Amino acid sequence: MQKASERINAVDALRAIAVLPVILFHLNPSWLPGGYLGVDIFFVISGYLITGIIAREITENTFTFAGFYRRRIRRILPALIAMLSVVLVVGIFVSPMQLNEIARQIRSVILINGNGALCDNIGNYWGTNAVADPLLHTWSLGVEEQFYLLFPLLIWLLVHYQGVARTLIYVLGLGLLSFLWFLIQSAANPPKAFYLLLSRAWELMAGAVIALAAIIKPGSIGPSWRAVAASWLGLAIILTAYVLPDYGSIFQRLRPLLAVPGVMLFLWGIKSESRLCKAIAHPLMVGIGLVSYSLYLWHWPVIVFLKTWNAAHESYLNSGSLALLALGLTVPLSLVSYRWIEQPLRRMASVWMIIIASGVLYASAGLVSDSFGRQQLSSSQDPAAMQADAWVGGFRGMTC
Repeated sequence: MQKASERINAVDALRAIAVLPVILFHLNPSWLPGGYLGVDIFFVISGYLITGIIAREITENTFTFAGFYRRRIRRILPALIAMLSVVLVVGIFVSPMQLNEIARQIRSVILINGNGALCDNIGNYWGTNAVADPLLHTWSLGVEEQFYLLFPLLIWLLVHYQGVARTLIYVLGLGLLSFLWFLIQSAANPPKAFYLLLSRAWELMAGAVIALAAIIKPGSIGPSWRAVAASWLGLAIILTAYVLPDYGSIFQRLRPLLAVPGVMLFLWGIKSESRLCKAIAHPLMVGIGLVSYSLYLWHWPVIVFLKTWNAAHESYLNSGSLALLALGLTVPLSLVSYRWIEQPLRRMASVWMIIIASGVLYASAGLVSDSFGRQQLSSSQDPAAMQADAWVGGFRGMTC
């Protein structure tokens, strides 16, 4: 039987397989057309790990909501607060014209609605406004945090009163409903399909299904050859989803339909003896996986600010030079974040101090926006002016 440490290493390696394509895609989408699917893979991994932890603790009578949320706060917020703070300060000097939007997004992230704010204010993830937003990547954190708020209570109720086997059925049903909503919204309102929890929950629940199945039938899920075949097939599907060229916006939106089953197969395979599991858990891949959260947090603001600075100073560095410079900044920032913020505070930070720090950042974002941001245009309340404004499409909310 495979050791738990080997399975954990394989999951960490899968995180590396998720974060590296995201970074490549953000550096230059043409280098890896499906690289953004790394976020979808993170969703499945999160659902898998969180559900496994919660369900096991419930069955062992060790689960507490306070303990769960303490771990989540310590895991997510310290490094996130550090990144948001740096972005706010750097934005004053590098992107003063965007400072109001940056401050507004920081406040939305702190209120666990970063994805909703981006859906309303930015819209199309691949649009011009989106790629210039240094906090665009925080949408995925909003999805996960909202899931963490709601899902533990659901799992606790189902496991406590229905048992793990029936919980699996209910989670599978809810995941199918979310999947159908994702398909509907992909046609009717693509930004909502992309950013919002209801349209993304099926990916997290896909991981939850694998975790619950492993609890129902612990140990070896099936004959070794089946596990090996599943893990290899899953990895092949993931890599195929990454490298397939774009066939239009519809294919772009529906590409997760290929990646998510691949991740499920991979996770199913590593629950048994799998050669791939041992092969993929190389120390370098595991190390990248361990730092993947910090890499994800820092890479996008670095890329956006570098491009903004490059355009403002008419340096016109080519894409290769910008990519090397971005990596040269992202890697050390991520290592420092992981070593000196993420890891120590995850073990010993006071939850209340983290929450207070979030509140201070929330207030600071407002103050910075008021002091350094663009002045808001004010509109006349004269009825004639308001009617004229309506005729031309309105200017309220615009900034100078």
